[in-house]
Amino acid sequence: MVFFNACKQDDHSSSNALFKRTPIVSNNQIVSGDTFATIYEKNLQDAGLVNCKNLDSTIAIDIKYATTDNFMHINLYHGCQVCYMHQETARKLKQAQMEIKADHPGFRLIIFDATRPCCVQQLMWDSAKMNLEDKRKFLANPNHHSLHNYGLAIDCGLIDDSGVLLDMGTEYDYAGEKAYPCLEKGLLGKRILSKQQVYNRKILRSAMQKAGFTINPFEWWHFNTRSRSFAERQAVRIVDFRTFVRPLNVLKDEPALQTGIMYKVQIATFPDMIEKNDKQFKGLPVEYYKQDNCYKYTVGKCTNYKAAFDLRDSVAKIGYPEAFVVCFKGNKRVSVKDVLP
Repeated sequence: MVFFNACKQDDHSSSNALFKRTPIVSNNQIVSGDTFATIYEKNLQDAGLVNCKNLDSTIAIDIKYATTDNFMHINLYHGCQVCYMHQETARKLKQAQMEIKADHPGFRLIIFDATRPCCVQQLMWDSAKMNLEDKRKFLANPNHHSLHNYGLAIDCGLIDDSGVLLDMGTEYDYAGEKAYPCLEKGLLGKRILSKQQVYNRKILRSAMQKAGFTINPFEWWHFNTRSRSFAERQAVRIVDFRTFVRPLNVLKDEPALQTGIMYKVQIATFPDMIEKNDKQFKGLPVEYYKQDNCYKYTVGKCTNYKAAFDLRDSVAKIGYPEAFVVCFKGNKRVSVKDVLP
């Protein structure tokens, strides 16, 4: 087992820097034969994510947050250059590489980041030295989660046959308007971006869009596989380097749906109503019902009791050890033991 010890804050930011330099973890102590890399990779594999190296050997990998070559100048992944993603992201990425090879022989994809644990997302958010409006353009609020946390987003660029990065006008994770795809026309007119830089971006965008990705208007390198609602319903979320959370909902193709029984996981009870976006819910999409003059908060909508108990175990790992499964028939709560087969 590896123990991860948090470091004291070490702020090396200058007056021009956008971000504080705050390490997330350090001083790993190896107390068994396992290493950080094996524990982290096993977590990703157990979550059902796909290893990029098994997709197409010509896709290059340079995970920037496994180095200090990133906006925080911190090795957030402990040098672990593994690249995992959701199965649908993997399928689309392989298609995008084929599109590039067909339309622009000699160019190929390079991946800068794929699946990103929530703990890393939280650090990025907390460390950003910018107003809230600008922060939202560059970073997903960790309370609502990033598609990176589900392996449903990819950050990438292009390299040539010699392994040289194509010039996109800015480096990866540049926090400024020069990186905005939505402003390229104006930036080109002002000669802030060159025709070649914009053309290179269009090569990348065209291939990714043909493969089914959607673009980000503020980051030329960022592409999404699916929507946030899809992620919350169907995708595993990577919480930290050792933990993942299963999807909150089991979808309608289960036979149990016909029974009218719905299982949920109750995480809290309060005498007074609490806002659903309260920070104590850790960003979980909660619902509530009223019983015995109390407000009781739940997560998940499972039509299968096994999925509900799996969800309970996942919720317990992120700070709700007393969570338990409750059952509803219509809008009425019923005893779980009375409906279990």
